[in-house]
Amino acid sequence: MRAAVVKKYIHIVSGASFIAAVVLLFWRRNHWLTFGLYIPTVKPSDVLIAFSLLGMVIWCIWNWKSDELRLKRQVFLYWLKYPAILVAFLFISSLWSLFVFHQGSFISNVMNHGRIGLGVAAFFLTIFFGFQNERYVRWITYSFLSSLVITPLLFASEGTILGNFLVASPVAYSFLGFEPGPAVLGNLLIVPIVILFSLYLVRGGWSRYLYWAGTALLVAFLWWTTSRAAWAGGLVGMVVAAGVHIRQHAAGRPMAKHAVRALISVFMIYVVGLGILSPLARNTVILRVFPHLKLYPIVAGQVATGQGMITRLRLPTLSFWEVNERVIDIGFDADRGVLWKQYLFYFFGNPIGFGPAYASIVHALNGSGVYANAHSTWLQVALSGGVGALITFIFFLYQIGRRMMKFVRYRRDAIAIGVAGSFVGLLVAMSFFDGLDFRWWWIIMGLAVVLYENTRAHDEKT
Repeated sequence: MRAAVVKKYIHIVSGASFIAAVVLLFWRRNHWLTFGLYIPTVKPSDVLIAFSLLGMVIWCIWNWKSDELRLKRQVFLYWLKYPAILVAFLFISSLWSLFVFHQGSFISNVMNHGRIGLGVAAFFLTIFFGFQNERYVRWITYSFLSSLVITPLLFASEGTILGNFLVASPVAYSFLGFEPGPAVLGNLLIVPIVILFSLYLVRGGWSRYLYWAGTALLVAFLWWTTSRAAWAGGLVGMVVAAGVHIRQHAAGRPMAKHAVRALISVFMIYVVGLGILSPLARNTVILRVFPHLKLYPIVAGQVATGQGMITRLRLPTLSFWEVNERVIDIGFDADRGVLWKQYLFYFFGNPIGFGPAYASIVHALNGSGVYANAHSTWLQVALSGGVGALITFIFFLYQIGRRMMKFVRYRRDAIAIGVAGSFVGLLVAMSFFDGLDFRWWWIIMGLAVVLYENTRAHDEKT
């Protein structure tokens, strides 16, 4: 009897730890940060994922012969092969760089593989705790709404924002919140934005307007991150969620009417989100959209024209903008386009891959030139694990996407719609960002798998 109680509490504590890890994905800085100074540290969410994984392993060993675990093992073994093969290719590429190119170090390889490993662990923890437990699936999904805790910062004082939550330079003021970087925050915000929008689509009564308002507030921060990849991912995710909902609830002629309403709602959310930003944030967004404009901020009463961090700033207005045709173009050809062309050249030169630390290894091998991430998860996988890893990754996503198409046909709840929209939105955003180690990406994939498995199990019982 005592053993049964201990096993039960191990399961409860492990599950609660994983929920807490999802909540704390929005707090990934262990220190008070000023002007983007970032020192890699152990994240609370990562510690909780590791703790939850340990509890899961102990529980599985203790209940190895139980019928409950037998069903979970079948699901685990089916989905284990894809991440296992992917990680194996990454490991082989790391060894290749270490022994053939004599580049990379044991410590850096362990750190890079560890971050990806935590993502894989989050994927399986989602499946383990969510399999045949719809209540836990709801808890995991709604835990992403912890992002709403940052909404008071829209109304915080100028000094608080500038001193602690922005990456500032003379021409850019990007919001990073409690994340290590603005683009990371933007990528993460896609998930709660799509989930809230799905709740707005599905729920009725006055509560749906609260969901609409919550979505607009988070979209304001999405704008402020100045991540164009995140803007696109959030927009596509919301449109996909609207499309799934319309296909489920409308047929024939009314479908066009519902589609127009949904698209207008998405448009208005983005407009309102931009409108509620302060002039400081709104002008930053304008600069990102129109790089031929240049902002001259006011620093201690003087116009700042030099480089360096801003120590004193008044909120700028449009009067501080002027056309500057000499500003270097930061569009595709001068940004990701150059990186992609260069990294494709290195990939074709070494299709085995360089390991997860590919950026530093390529830079060391060439002495100069590229020293930046590929800004594309597809390229990241190819450069990290070679052709084998890329093929495995594509097939893995195909298998998840195929099953996602099945469960959205039968499930009309906001969670299914939100997970489907988040999956597609993140896929779009991560095409322009290195995201293989993003824990939330693996959690969303795990939710897609467990929603399919739960739907299938329910159909077999009935």
